[in-house]
Amino acid sequence: MRIFKLLSIYTLFNCVLIAFTIYDFFAHGIAYQFLGITGVFLALLGIAASVLFYFKHEIGRVLLKNFAFVYVVYYLILFIIESDAFNPVILVILLSYVFLFFKLSDKKIVAVTISGWKNSTMSSMADKKRPLYLRIGFSSIFPALLLLLLLGGIWLIDWEDKLGILLLPNGSGIDFYRGSDRHPVDLSVAGGFVYDDRDVITIKLTAPDALITAQAREDMKIALRVLNVDSSAVEAFLDGSPVEIDKGDANTRFAINNLEIASDVYSGNFLAQEKGVLIKIKLTGNTAHTLRITNRKEEQAGKLVFYAISDNHSVYTQLLPEIKKIMRDESRFIVFNGDMVNNGYDSEYVICSNFYENMPKQVFTTIGNHDVWNGGGVYYTRYFGPNYYSFVYENTLFIFLDTSAGYIGNGQFTWLKNLLAENKSEHILIFSHMSPINTYIGKFDESQKIHPELLHNIHHKSESDYLLELAQRYGVDYVIAGHSHIHAVAKIGKTTYVTSGVMGGSVTDDRSTYSYLRFEIDGPKISFKPIIVKSASLVKKEALAERIAIARIFLTPLIISRSVRLALSMMLVVLISIYIFFLRKYSLIRLAL
Repeated sequence: MRIFKLLSIYTLFNCVLIAFTIYDFFAHGIAYQFLGITGVFLALLGIAASVLFYFKHEIGRVLLKNFAFVYVVYYLILFIIESDAFNPVILVILLSYVFLFFKLSDKKIVAVTISGWKNSTMSSMADKKRPLYLRIGFSSIFPALLLLLLLGGIWLIDWEDKLGILLLPNGSGIDFYRGSDRHPVDLSVAGGFVYDDRDVITIKLTAPDALITAQAREDMKIALRVLNVDSSAVEAFLDGSPVEIDKGDANTRFAINNLEIASDVYSGNFLAQEKGVLIKIKLTGNTAHTLRITNRKEEQAGKLVFYAISDNHSVYTQLLPEIKKIMRDESRFIVFNGDMVNNGYDSEYVICSNFYENMPKQVFTTIGNHDVWNGGGVYYTRYFGPNYYSFVYENTLFIFLDTSAGYIGNGQFTWLKNLLAENKSEHILIFSHMSPINTYIGKFDESQKIHPELLHNIHHKSESDYLLELAQRYGVDYVIAGHSHIHAVAKIGKTTYVTSGVMGGSVTDDRSTYSYLRFEIDGPKISFKPIIVKSASLVKKEALAERIAIARIFLTPLIISRSVRLALSMMLVVLISIYIFFLRKYSLIRLAL
């Protein structure tokens, strides 16, 4: 019949379209590994299904049904990862395969419309009066056991790690490095930490200035890659003498098309390109050398502009256009004030860290409650270093706290009190993911009883009171926080408490806004203004889009970190379907009672 030939040609045409996308998906990076692997399988499955269906082989119907199922899943996952992939043509094709899947699942229709095809479930009315039994034997049990073993092998082994799809930093966030056979040099870093040592030793800065003490075992030349630098201002000095810096493409790497935000952030080029700058130095054996790295120039002295952004929750569609504006202005750095990722997954940290490392300006972070979900605190340390730290920039002391668990704790409070007591700077700014108070009502708030993480402030009033006391005693200018997803300001004594709003998370609260903060320090004066990206009323109108975005937050990291296992599972589902088809065809018997 002509309908079979048309269906076969239609499927074959779609296989060709898929084949054209496979290479691009593999080149795009880790977010597209599932699509690449599944695309290869889908194209082969579709070719086999279309050929067999064309010649009216019974197995062709089963393969075409499976092709329809995998095809729909394939594009649904593509829509999750890359929202721009949605278009009316693809929607029509998807709907056609959804219809085809259910049509092919109806055995009565298939049996009636496809003349000459055998159907083991269709027989005479007399036969239907007899019970249907499954003949059990080695030929039916062995394939079932084999499929179960395959399923166990797929999910018990971390294939993504073995294949190097998620390549995590080799460091552990510590500020020293003890020489190895590959790199026979000892390093101690003030203002940064050792990030990796697989290729060249990589240092990531946690301050505008860093001092690295290096001692080699023998005379040698060594290359250090330094991440988180301001490419327009970074300078290096070895024992007081200037050192040449290879900046690569650091000044131009943020030229990203706004229309391709998701695909660019997740793309292979974005993830794989070299970040930071390369510093090559010559060391004398058994001699201590000092390498000073600074990210400020004399002409930048005076007014200091920076931004505070919180709660992007692994979403970049709203954030990236704003970041591109920031990259072009006079600001020195950005503070990401917690909840940079949503679930704490390794795949989220791979994307997030690469996003920040591509910026030609410096980035400083605090750790949020979402950043530690699912053991994510380990990844935070690998990618961003210590959970709490400080530095002095010109006349201001910047302090970054860890409130990811909802409390500060004795050890951190002791460190903070000593830091404040020894401070000589004119201004003090404290960054904390959770504020000590609900800035919207101006006091500690424990009205939320569902879960402590839903509180708009840290969890313990005694800690809140103590932090407020320290801020008052030592003249803290600002305590800058996020977490509540609301921009609000409260002043207690001389200290201003401000929350920035949200830049990617949920906006279920009527007061939530997409917003962040721009700070300016000019001599004795500190001022800030909120940058409102979307008002609360507009956010409410886009509730459906926000729910879709939130669903993508949870699903995308899962797809990335389990891409190989999910793709193999899809293949196994098809094998099981084919196995069940042959089992029904050759092992079902009717016995007369």
